[in-house]
Amino acid sequence: MRLDHLSFAAGPDGLASTAERLGSLLGKQFSDGGVHPRFGTRNMILPLDGGNYLEIVECLDHPASDKAPFGQAVRARSAAGGGWLGWVVAVDDLAELEVRLGRESVKGNRHLPNGEELLWRQIGVNSLMDDPQLPFFIKWESPAEMHPSNGADSDFSLATLEIAGDPQRVSEWLGETVEAPLEDVKVEWVAPNGTPGSWPRSSRRRRVSSGSDPRVTPRTDPPRRAGATPSPNIWHNPATYEIENRAADPHGRIEGAMASVAAWDGARFLDIGCGNGFHLPRWAATAATVVGVEPHPDLAALARRRTRRSHNVTVEVATAQSLPVADASIDVAHARWAYFFGPGCEPGLAELDRVMARGGTAFVIDNDGSRSTFGAWFRRGYPTIDPDAIERFWSLRGWSRIGVDMGWSFETRADLEAVVRIEFAPAVADEILASHTGTDVDYAVNVWWRAF
Repeated sequence: MRLDHLSFAAGPDGLASTAERLGSLLGKQFSDGGVHPRFGTRNMILPLDGGNYLEIVECLDHPASDKAPFGQAVRARSAAGGGWLGWVVAVDDLAELEVRLGRESVKGNRHLPNGEELLWRQIGVNSLMDDPQLPFFIKWESPAEMHPSNGADSDFSLATLEIAGDPQRVSEWLGETVEAPLEDVKVEWVAPNGTPGSWPRSSRRRRVSSGSDPRVTPRTDPPRRAGATPSPNIWHNPATYEIENRAADPHGRIEGAMASVAAWDGARFLDIGCGNGFHLPRWAATAATVVGVEPHPDLAALARRRTRRSHNVTVEVATAQSLPVADASIDVAHARWAYFFGPGCEPGLAELDRVMARGGTAFVIDNDGSRSTFGAWFRRGYPTIDPDAIERFWSLRGWSRIGVDMGWSFETRADLEAVVRIEFAPAVADEILASHTGTDVDYAVNVWWRAF
């Protein structure tokens, strides 16, 4: 049992454009892999040293993609904006798995561009769709010299695989410890109680040293709703931002400040810029209905997956200045580090005027750059942002402020360092980390609120 490959579903820009975008980030070109006639899909591949490879896959306009589980999985992921689909484990024998899973494996084949045919059997794709942290299994029937990893650059291999999920659950699925198929790849587990899934954090070029943090991935301009303000952190590093969310406000002081103004029990709740839905389950526990709005399709898809068992939650791809809710339909609105950064957010404020019900309350949570250790870091990293000007902006528009000392508290120093590096430019991050010890940071924020 070993890690065989990682699958990435093409985005709305199509297979070729997605491959070009990822290839430019990795410094390698993907090549045409061919067509999967049984699944109604095609792929492009990038061989990796160590017997692994990456594939980018898209659905064809073919009935097979609607019927085959793999085609259905690819279509659903691409419809959500594309992104990492899953990981695949190679085994020598599928018989034990067929007995344990209670179903037969299915044939797979790929017509290669050179006219040859690659053959295998696979099992477990249905479970991947239900629980994306779980791999599916493959047994190759073609000779080893036809494996897609052949021809890899010996200096280019997978270094780290990040899995958002529960290692115990994955071990049970594998039938042995999760480390078995991943002995040559570093695995980092995040969000054991959050959104499941997997993605590589980095590839490595052997014999080349780098001072960069492998948790921080290169930045791109992913597909998003027009008019969206790009996020410099979660859009490019969602897994590391998950770590940040877990470390922020460990004592719940932000929500305490909100509740002191307006409770959301039985309320119609709107979360603007909900990201991957980290906070949505909290609101859903007591609110009557919750609408999450997120302009990034991939993050919206993660938010939907995270709240798939919460029947009072819907997630929409939209922007703060064009909210997909009716007039006077919201009792409590919440925006945390999302769009409402002072001057420039006036269109979003006008939308709040439209959607808030009479007697409703809106909250905007943002950094307080005037105090705390993080505030000093923030001023150093973003010197053009004037805390006094921000305060004047909100006060002149009738908003009130509650200062909250929320804090950061990380489980490990590595987690703190990873988060600092997605929040600040490299030189500033280096300075911050060199001057700060430990895993906790005093961190002040402003909870701005207004009654309607």
